[in-house]
Amino acid sequence: MKGYLWAAVCGIVECFIGAWLIGAPWFLGIQSGGRWLTATPAFVWTGTALVVLGLIAAIAFIVAAFREQARRLRSGTAAAAEAAPAVHGADRFDGTPGAQTGSVASPARDLPGAASVSQRELVQLARQVLDELKADRHTTSG
Repeated sequence: MKGYLWAAVCGIVECFIGAWLIGAPWFLGIQSGGRWLTATPAFVWTGTALVVLGLIAAIAFIVAAFREQARRLRSGTAAAAEAAPAVHGADRFDGTPGAQTGSVASPARDLPGAASVSQRELVQLARQVLDELKADRHTTSG
């Protein structure tokens, strides 16, 4: 992304250099009016070419940067949705195997929001797991 922006900045700098070349014969006092000297058309046409190419480059790289950013946002959203899909029905978990009957939700619907499981339910589930581990440890050790 930074490469695109640096290239766009270079295109804009190229425009300023071209503008300087267009005006240089008058800024430097080489051309003072009347008929153009032999070098004046070379300054003007070279400067015009640099301005046009600089504008094309700057616009192209800015458009490319926006497209890259949009692609990253789209792929980041899809990757986040695939990595952690929301599970509905987790509130019906009673501790027995196969009791969780929820279905995987569509990522587009549940990605921005919070999960359907509340923090209190997660704490209760963690306490149940700890109690079962303690009970299992007591039965195996004694």
